[in-house]
Formats: sequence, C-alpha cells, structure tokens
Amino acid sequence: MSYVQHTQAASQGFHLVAALWTSLAVIGAAIRAAAAVESRVIPTNADLQTLGINPQAFPKKF
Repeated sequence: MSYVQHTQAASQGFHLVAALWTSLAVIGAAIRAAAAVESRVIPTNADLQTLGINPQAFPKKF
C-alpha cells in the first residue's frame, strides 16, 4: 500500500468515526430536548443548536 493510499484509508476511518460521533451527539440532544419539553422545561441552548433549532425562536412557554 502506498503512502497516499494509506493516508486516504486513515482519513476515511477518521471521517467514519467523526460521523458516528456526530450522530450520537444529535441523538443525545434529541433525547434531552424531548425529555425537557415533556417536563415542561426549556431545553438547553446547546441541545437546540445541535438539533439545528435557533434557541431565540424556541417558545419560552409551553
């Protein structure tokens, strides 16, 4: 395997791990946000941003 092929393979592995980590972060944010809304609490800004929701646009009352 050439250096370029080895580098490309390592890069693909890194991208796979990064995609998996991002997916887990989104799932975690969705679970926490759903639990917060179910409890009639405003989800954290970080969770809303992870889900692509503008925290300023999220209702302050339910």
